[in-house]
Amino acid sequence: MGTEPLLILDEPLSSLDPERRSLLMGFIERAAQTLDVPILYITHSEEEMRRLARRAFLLQSGRLREMDLRTAASHN
Repeated sequence: MGTEPLLILDEPLSSLDPERRSLLMGFIERAAQTLDVPILYITHSEEEMRRLARRAFLLQSGRLREMDLRTAASHN
């Protein structure tokens, strides 16, 4: 088993008020740009996903599929 680092963020902003959410989103964006570590960001927020993702996957009916970020419509 590999020892590669991986940062897992599971709904990190879901319980925050809008001001704190905005502050931490900026921090996460900067970290994603500067860290040399893959980030697995789990969210129900399409806005968060679009701001952070280079690649996105949708879990729907027990199946995982990659989304095309250029053409993806809202799945809420």
